[in-house]
Amino acid sequence: MRRMRVSVIIAALALCGLALTVRWLAGDEAQAQPGWQIVYITYHDRTDLEQLAARLDIWEVHPEADFVVARVSAAEYDWLLSQGYPVTVNSSPRAFSPADYECYRTVNQHYADQDAFASAYPALTQIITIGASYEGRPLRVIQLTNKNHAVPDKPRFFLIANVHGREFITPEAALQFVALLLNGYGHDADATWLLDWHEIHVLVSANPDGHARNEGTYTWWRKNAHQNGCPSTYGTDLNRNHDFQWGGVGSSSDTCSEIYRGLSPASDWETQAIQNYTVGLFPDQRGSLITDTAPMTTTGVLISLHSYSNLVLWPWGFTYTPSPNDLQLEQLGRKLASYNGYTPRAAYGLYPTSGTTDDWSYGALGIASYTFEMGTAADGFLPSCIRYNAIISPNLDALFYAARVARAPYQLSAGPDALTPTITLDGAITRTARLTATIVTTASQVISAAEIYANTPPWAGGAPIIAFPADGAFDSSVETITATLSVSGYGRHLIFARGQDTADNWGPVSAAFLDVPWPHNYYFPMVAHQ
Repeated sequence: MRRMRVSVIIAALALCGLALTVRWLAGDEAQAQPGWQIVYITYHDRTDLEQLAARLDIWEVHPEADFVVARVSAAEYDWLLSQGYPVTVNSSPRAFSPADYECYRTVNQHYADQDAFASAYPALTQIITIGASYEGRPLRVIQLTNKNHAVPDKPRFFLIANVHGREFITPEAALQFVALLLNGYGHDADATWLLDWHEIHVLVSANPDGHARNEGTYTWWRKNAHQNGCPSTYGTDLNRNHDFQWGGVGSSSDTCSEIYRGLSPASDWETQAIQNYTVGLFPDQRGSLITDTAPMTTTGVLISLHSYSNLVLWPWGFTYTPSPNDLQLEQLGRKLASYNGYTPRAAYGLYPTSGTTDDWSYGALGIASYTFEMGTAADGFLPSCIRYNAIISPNLDALFYAARVARAPYQLSAGPDALTPTITLDGAITRTARLTATIVTTASQVISAAEIYANTPPWAGGAPIIAFPADGAFDSSVETITATLSVSGYGRHLIFARGQDTADNWGPVSAAFLDVPWPHNYYFPMVAHQ
């Protein structure tokens, strides 16, 4: 797999001199509110699980042992006992140390870092306020693309984080993804072509009010700040409030429930802002019937970051029936999971939910939509800073892949990956360069062809240059390709590589820089030699 050098960026917590400011967020994760407990609940069958998912804030599902972990109020605890569920209270709550949490930022620092990015990279960024929270905090998207490379219909990837206020690792991952792309522009060939040819939109915090409620004293606040009549645990679960299949399984009409779905479909300001912005980004590519299939040419990817459970999830969540594009969603989901090492599965395979972000974005528009559940059970909702890099780094690789295939995710994820393209420039006399790359596809397919492109990628009308298998034959699912290029000019050039399998699927491109010395920058033709 392609792996960018993300750990160095994260560990330094800085890019191009911009310090990523942090503040310790203290608290006792054990019993933040009186009467609440973390419990282990044994269930017997799927009906039991659905009943629990309709009432409780479920943290973990363990189908191999038929139990869930949930945080319950005193009333919910009494209900569990009245229903005859075997319940065990967690008697070993997790302790906090201030030094463990210095890597997390406040909402105000989220805003400040976005402003710093925009100031440092004016040609690559734009801050867009798409709405406001109930307490008046702006919902801010940072758009990433090269404004000076104006090409029509740039494909789009929309990343949403911090839908649930307590999930602090998610806005951190979003900001680190922004840092990775901006810091890589002009230095990493893939980051460069992505920002030249695609648009990446990042909503760092979809629920800034919920995040703010956990700052200083960590209370596990999940919902937004909508004052709905519940005296203590008010708010709407924004991941149950979308207007696709709203009000169904895995959501609650109880205003005090942690999975309260809101007064009506898309009733809450944050949900409205997300939906309106998403509709403006992507065309509607799926019919109105629940059985309508989005075409293979569908463009656009949306990922919502959550924690925790080390999962890549895709629609549907509201029904056990597979979605019309289940094969394509699973195909891309497995590819994403190959980068972050998570378990890929349809959302309903975990437990039922309705009114979720990814069900809505796929159901309403047909775009490839996913939820990442970041971190393990041991990490919880506020992982120690010791675990910060280990959780975020592989997810940056997965997000990077999602951005690469955004042009046609259902098609490109079916094809091979072009990994680690490398170019070696020969001596000034011969004026040649040699490209090598590894083309990898699934075990059930065989590589059938490979191409490279100089400066202009295939979708923009670039002229293909045939690359050849290093061992003389395309007969494997993993092939090293080579091509020798004749060079007749100078300067920096982007060289794209891609592979095709025997099912005629082309995969996404990867790129490398070819730097030809001497201070001239003429266009140069290239010819491949076997």
